[in-house]
Formats: sequence, structure tokens, C-alpha cells
Amino acid sequence: MAGRRPLPTKRKELQGTMRADRRNGEEPQPEVKIPKTPDGLTGEAKAEWDRLTPQLKQLGLLSDIDRTALLYYCQYHARYHEAMQKIEEEGLVIEHETRGTCANPYVKISNDAASMVHKFLVEFGMTPSSRSRVKVGKKEEPKEGRIAKLLQIK
Repeated sequence: MAGRRPLPTKRKELQGTMRADRRNGEEPQPEVKIPKTPDGLTGEAKAEWDRLTPQLKQLGLLSDIDRTALLYYCQYHARYHEAMQKIEEEGLVIEHETRGTCANPYVKISNDAASMVHKFLVEFGMTPSSRSRVKVGKKEEPKEGRIAKLLQIK
């Protein structure tokens, strides 16, 4: 079936587009938390994981079930940076023994990784266009706290 993929309720709430009549009452609501860092995640991928997970948790957009998607994002992010480093070292065009002058294969690797990184960024609402639709309201004080303040005699 063609058409847009549905957005999670949390994204709709942050964007301010949530309508009660379109709420999926059966949508899973996983606990908001930072997943365990995957074993073997090192270097640039680990640095990106550590940079990004607290921010996504703060927005309420991260749970254990998102671990694999975030892992893939971090791995493609690291692959992109590695390919760009190789391009800087070797240049966009290289000399091949049998084919002569040709495009550096790391250009395709970096382009493919950048494309995948972008797809994951959109999924998590981390591009300027997807983020521009997100509205983060002030955190509301729990009702118990407001009632206690009202009952305090000064």
C-alpha cells in the first residue's frame, strides 16, 4: 500500500499535529530510556552514540527497541567519516594500474553512507525539515506538586 508511513504518536505530539480522533490507542509505548551500548561499537560510531543518545532520550524519542536502528545509524555515520578521510588522503580521482585515471571508490562509499545516515536522521526527527515540525513544550509540573504549592500557607 502506497502513501506516507505513519508517524509515532510522540513525534506527532512534539510537532503539535496530534489529534485525539486519530490517536492510535493500541500503539506500543515503550519506556523512554537509553539502550545499552552495543558490544563492539568503537571509534566514531561510539562517539556518535554517546553524543546522540542523551539528546534523543531528553526528547522522549529513544527506548530499548530503537537500539538497532540507532546502531545502524552510528555505523553508517562512522563509515561516512572513514570514507571522507580516505578521499581527503587520496583525492576524488585516483590512478589505477590497469584502468588509468578513475573515480576514487570511496566517493561511492561516502555517498551511500550519507544517504543511509539521512534516512535514519529523518526517522529520528533529526533533520532541519523534520525538526522544524517538532514543538517541544515546557515540562509540566506534576499535579501533586501544584496542589502542594497551592495548599502552602505563607
